[in-house]
Amino acid sequence: MAISGVQQPERAGLASRLHPAGTFAGNVGGFSLDQIFAILRRRFRTIALVALGGTALAVAMSYMITPLYQATASVAVDASDPNFSGVVDNPQLRQGSLETVATKIEVINSRQLTEEVMVKLQLYQDPFFNPPPSALARLLQMLASFLPQDWLVYAGLPANAGTSDPKEAAIERFKRYLTVVQPAGANAIQISFVSDTPAKTAAIANALAEAYIRWEAEHRQETAREAAAWLQQRLGDLGARVQQAEQAAAEFRIKHDLAATNTDAKTITDQRLVDLKNQLVALQGEEIDKQAKLERARAARSSGNGADALALSDAYKSPILLQLYQQEADLNRREAELKQVFGNRHPQILDAQVQINDVKQRIQLEVNRAIANMQDDLASLKSREKAIGRDISSLQAGSSQDRQAEVQLGELERQAKTSRDLYEQLLNRYHEAQERADLLSTKAQVVSRAAPPAQQSTPGKAVFAVLGFIVSTMLGSMTAFLVEQLDHRVQNVHQLEHLLGIRALGILPFIRQRRFRKRPASYIAEQPFTYFAEAAQSILMQLDSSADPSRLKVLMVTSALPDEGKTTFALSLAATGVRSGFKVCVVDLDLRHPSVPGKLGFGLPRPGLTDYVAGTAELADVIHRDNKSAIDFIPVGERPENSLLLLRNPAFDSLWRMLRANYDLVVVDSAPLLALSETQAVGRFADHVVIAAQWRRTEVAATAEAARLLSEFGVRSIRFVLTKVDIKKYKLYAAGESGTYYKQYRKYYVT
Repeated sequence: MAISGVQQPERAGLASRLHPAGTFAGNVGGFSLDQIFAILRRRFRTIALVALGGTALAVAMSYMITPLYQATASVAVDASDPNFSGVVDNPQLRQGSLETVATKIEVINSRQLTEEVMVKLQLYQDPFFNPPPSALARLLQMLASFLPQDWLVYAGLPANAGTSDPKEAAIERFKRYLTVVQPAGANAIQISFVSDTPAKTAAIANALAEAYIRWEAEHRQETAREAAAWLQQRLGDLGARVQQAEQAAAEFRIKHDLAATNTDAKTITDQRLVDLKNQLVALQGEEIDKQAKLERARAARSSGNGADALALSDAYKSPILLQLYQQEADLNRREAELKQVFGNRHPQILDAQVQINDVKQRIQLEVNRAIANMQDDLASLKSREKAIGRDISSLQAGSSQDRQAEVQLGELERQAKTSRDLYEQLLNRYHEAQERADLLSTKAQVVSRAAPPAQQSTPGKAVFAVLGFIVSTMLGSMTAFLVEQLDHRVQNVHQLEHLLGIRALGILPFIRQRRFRKRPASYIAEQPFTYFAEAAQSILMQLDSSADPSRLKVLMVTSALPDEGKTTFALSLAATGVRSGFKVCVVDLDLRHPSVPGKLGFGLPRPGLTDYVAGTAELADVIHRDNKSAIDFIPVGERPENSLLLLRNPAFDSLWRMLRANYDLVVVDSAPLLALSETQAVGRFADHVVIAAQWRRTEVAATAEAARLLSEFGVRSIRFVLTKVDIKKYKLYAAGESGTYYKQYRKYYVT
């Protein structure tokens, strides 16, 4: 049985498909639902640690936080006006009116009531409202006291930042724990307070409610006193005015020997005089109206504008004139339309202009006639006014003096009556205000007193633990996804195939047995039915794709970095080849750190490869055999001073020809690619190069760089395998791969 080459793109094609080193992320594209659950499962330890830490921190905080208790007192309020707005019409008194419940809430939140309650309950000395400053606060105050005040002001801090007023701090802390709200749809106020003890909390809420009720009662009484004082002052002023008005009327009546005025007793002359005056007033109004219409008509005639047709028609009520103006407007519009079509000298346009001029002349005649008629009407009206005026003058000649005296007396009596009526109304309001003041009492009352709360309002330790667990679990999940995104290590076969464009040969499970790690070839020979042996057999079968036994193939095993399991893989593959009937030779080309003899149970056998290349030993002398695994191997021998010079020696080329002639499979264990340059040169002798990448340790970028270096040196066939794979955990990283079903078919293997 022989191993043939596996077809692979040429050097340029492979290099173009490799991603640059350092450009790989831990995942490709977004996360599917299966991937999300897989990430959560494989990062369960991270999530659990963060969740446990967060829960412990939350529980610790619950012990550090002082438990608080909330108590609520309800006060029914009256939104009506206590300022006698129906009795007293004083704007100054109305300014302080409590018109809404919101205003009453502001009163409860006021500094006045706060200080009253704090003094009554001695809260200024309470440690809850005046706690001792912390060490950090004392340090900051001390540092601020040494700084110039100008610096503090410039930094936006108060000038007295180095000191603090305990009273102001206690008041601010009191207001911070006070909540006053109005329940929806109710004329009531709920006063809620939070403090560190149940009894204190209830006492403060009840004290605030009682303080508000006292304040409202005092406010209503003060308002009543102000209203009574204002009414009493107004009564004094009005009483003096009534007395003066009545005295003036009496003196005038005696002086002119007049009786009290009686508006119902009128003479015929008086009635005639009243009628004439009414007629004169009506004529004067009509004259003003006609004069205005005449002015509008004259203005319309002077303007000569058809737009004044409405004004002139309204002045004279002339429908003919309005019709003529409308006709003129229609002709003007028709003339404009004809000019747009025919030009200025068309016969139809000239005919329209003639019609327009004719209408204008008719309008002028109608306007002149209308204005003349209006002037005649106005002149006739003025003549009638003059005649009525002469009649009035003749009637007034006989009784003007008596009427003047009566008029003055009537005026004096009306003034006296007005003052007397106002005085009586105000006196009635004064008596009503006194009655309301006697019955005045606050309508606010405590409908529900605050009781000491049985349970604390702040979350308990169980709530802290649950919330801490939920939040920390979410944070742990976010951390898991962040770590997953930042994880650039190899996770599964499909990932490398997708990013590198190189086919994978499979995975090699991690064997925990110390005997395997020390002697992997002997383990394969002694345990041929283990899962590891089957994995190595599967890799060998993929490479053995030719039935031509005359073609020998050289297989080089390398890695990007040290300690990735390449030597173990090389010896396991060689042992599997021996079991499959191959004649196998392993060449140790890790010239600086040879490890093949050690893993076969040998020390540092001599002679070796360097002796053969130097010509001091024959090929048969440098080939050693491991009797347990039946593997021939060539050790390094003495470490060369210049490895590149050794690789360029013609004897090195003849070595490969002789090995190809005598062996079915030559496995080369080379040095890591990224550290040493000779490995790249060795690749040109191999038919296949397999890169060993340790699962969950090697970064994808390192493997990609190794493949790129090999492709640049003309290596025709590059494959990779994942080594040291934890089969139980691998299914969390590679859903659907054959290695993830180990649990289902492990009964076929010997463990």
